[in-house]
Amino acid sequence: MAIEKNKIWYLLPIIMSAMFISLLSPSTHEVFSKFATLYILFFSIIVAIVLFTYQFKVEKRNISFNSFFVVGYFITNFELAAHLLDSSLIPFNYQFYYPTTLTINYSLWLSAMAFTLYVLSYILFKKQNKALRLNNINTINVMLIKIRFTVLLLIIANIIFYLSVGKSFWSGVYDESKWGSVALYLDQINRTLVILFMYFSFKYKNSTNKVPKDSLFICGVIASALYLFLMVRTGDRGLFISLFSVSLFLYCRFIRRVNLKQLIFLGITAIVLMSIIGLGRAESVRGNSNGLVASGYESFIKNEERLTPTMELASSNKLLFVAVDKYDSSNYYFGLTMVGQVISSIPLLGGFTSLITGFSFPTSTNEFTYLMQGSRPNYGEGSHLIADLYINFGTVGVLIFMVLFGYLVATLYNSINKETRFIILVILISYGVYLNRSSLLFVLKPVVLILIIYYIINLYTKQRVCHA
Repeated sequence: MAIEKNKIWYLLPIIMSAMFISLLSPSTHEVFSKFATLYILFFSIIVAIVLFTYQFKVEKRNISFNSFFVVGYFITNFELAAHLLDSSLIPFNYQFYYPTTLTINYSLWLSAMAFTLYVLSYILFKKQNKALRLNNINTINVMLIKIRFTVLLLIIANIIFYLSVGKSFWSGVYDESKWGSVALYLDQINRTLVILFMYFSFKYKNSTNKVPKDSLFICGVIASALYLFLMVRTGDRGLFISLFSVSLFLYCRFIRRVNLKQLIFLGITAIVLMSIIGLGRAESVRGNSNGLVASGYESFIKNEERLTPTMELASSNKLLFVAVDKYDSSNYYFGLTMVGQVISSIPLLGGFTSLITGFSFPTSTNEFTYLMQGSRPNYGEGSHLIADLYINFGTVGVLIFMVLFGYLVATLYNSINKETRFIILVILISYGVYLNRSSLLFVLKPVVLILIIYYIINLYTKQRVCHA
């Protein structure tokens, strides 16, 4: 494969960083080293700087999937290590199992190597794109049909969701365990329809330089805003971050670029706001009824860790510590958890498979919850991108999959002018930050769902056009 000349100067520092990081390869269990941590963090930052420089100078974009993914990756995998450079800081108060500090060196090294290889793969396989020109550019009438039909689906899905969701939702408590399977699936459909509605609307604005003025479009804005408000009211920050990421990406793609100062301001504002909502959600669980924002703000002001509002996201790194501590080649899953995710990504197939075979595929989420809290957990621990790969395939598997992931993201950008690829990229961006605290195939289910809904909308639109 021929390498573009301008890439050499970006690939060289990444290759050099990978070589230097590999020289510090530690054993899986050894005493925490401040020197090694500084060394690894230094070269990881260099790799990130090279990636964003490539994005700004060569790709001519300031918002991309990497903008969100890399920020989330650094918070999730490196923030704890930075805190531990000062032995006087105790960044977490683990309520149950405390992961051994002997695995921190290896976890940090593995995260740095995985990140470096991801960036290397992305830049290596990324091709130069021409200006964004989505295929099958629609007429104004066709785009309006898509917007209106999407809004109708959104309103119907919203109504059924609001009717089927549990009482805890209406009292302002986020408790999916009491929602029921119908409400959970409709929640995913709602999120997907809101994202498609945003995409079609931004595309319409780009083509016509104006906003639709019909009543259905206004109903779509109201339905999306109401859904977002009710979800945030329960303390769900994931939807807000997803829609914030997507809207920022689409705005920069279809309207105009935002400058660095605006990005920093928006980023800090979003982080602080989400931290307050998260603390408010925790206070509401404890019985504080002062309101989500009010109680969260009060807790945020009193919190000794308020200078690090991303600490909750960073705490997911403990799952990598415990994965390194408890797993080796004798008990890897060898892709079994990932097979389950592939099957469950197809609507109804996961439940049908379990019903026929009587076998339930293990999940990294359940595994980490058990390792951290035992057989009687108080809550779900979630998952971790690198840890999930590690318990399946070990170190070699982590590095291989991160190379493949870099190739996948580069391939999506190489064919971004194809509308289906663009939509897949939009979904990836919506999960860009939180992908780091989940499994790699976590996004497969929303990708399949948005493609199915997109196909239905296109099919409906073609029938309407043919009968017009």
